[in-house]
Amino acid sequence: MPTTALLAHSKLPALQLDLQKQLSKPPRTKPSTDSDGLARALTRARQEIDDLTRIRDSLLSSGRVAMVSSDAQTKESASVETPRLTLPEKVPVAPLPPPPEVDPVPVGPLFRPTETPEVAALRTLRAWAAAWSAQDVDAYLGFYDAQFVLPEKLSRQAWEARRRERISAPKAIKVEMVSPQVKLTGPDKVEITYKQLYQTDEAKLVLRKRIVLTKKGKEWKIVSEREAG
Repeated sequence: MPTTALLAHSKLPALQLDLQKQLSKPPRTKPSTDSDGLARALTRARQEIDDLTRIRDSLLSSGRVAMVSSDAQTKESASVETPRLTLPEKVPVAPLPPPPEVDPVPVGPLFRPTETPEVAALRTLRAWAAAWSAQDVDAYLGFYDAQFVLPEKLSRQAWEARRRERISAPKAIKVEMVSPQVKLTGPDKVEITYKQLYQTDEAKLVLRKRIVLTKKGKEWKIVSEREAG
């Protein structure tokens, strides 16, 4: 029955249009024959229009057309409807308290451990041995104090000339300090006793030495050098 209703709606305008076209056609050579055929076609068209009109009125009065349209809309909406997501409710969050105020910590000078006289004097003497091994005569002589006790009652100039010649002559020199013993003998005075290994390309000498250093300003200088018994 719903299909019949749809056909009734679709055929009524078409039959009316066809009827208008038939009436607007020019007469043919045999007016009597065409008029009879046209009259019969018009009668049939009117009869079909009346039948379709009655069917449409019957469907509209019974409410079936409206019911079919409502069912179609329900099916269409059900086919395209998407499920709705249920979002959780927002939980109120209390604001964080401001950070506590902290007084700035005063920054003082960096802590630097004080170097003891024993450590400073031994470090100086190792640098002296390294300059001797490198045959750097100027650096080597710079470790001696102006009041250095000169051997054999030599003048400072004669002693420096002898040391410069003996250090520069060999092709290579190697000086090592073995088992140094450091002793503080005064506020700014340190005595270091050690075994010295001296070697060149022509000679090798091992002996014990005792060297005394004193602090002059910020530096330590050699004031005495002799063999230890």
